[in-house]
Amino acid sequence: MSDDLLQGTGDAVADAVPEAELAPKEDLDKLMEMLGKLPAFAGVDKETLLKNLGQGKARPPIGDVVANPWVEFLVLFTMISLVILLLAFIGYKLYTNMASKEKRRELKKAQKDQKKKK
Repeated sequence: MSDDLLQGTGDAVADAVPEAELAPKEDLDKLMEMLGKLPAFAGVDKETLLKNLGQGKARPPIGDVVANPWVEFLVLFTMISLVILLLAFIGYKLYTNMASKEKRRELKKAQKDQKKKK
């Protein structure tokens, strides 16, 4: 899907910008010159970026891309579900604790009232 989106964006740019204004080699050289000035930009990252840009992949080397976006969705859904379950468990425990304390208080009060009546 990202390839389709990237291709569609490239087509839109190609339609909007005349061919005379497109100079990918010069733009790539300017980009690499600016990246070379950055002190934290390592040589391996620079080589990977050059390779990706040369193949038409306009994505910096941030990390591995998951091929199936449903995997990312599943992981996100699982994490959110675990957090909700944890909060529900904590809430349930608090509720039962408060209910038992209230019940004990009422029983104590009832016992006091019975002792007074005797």
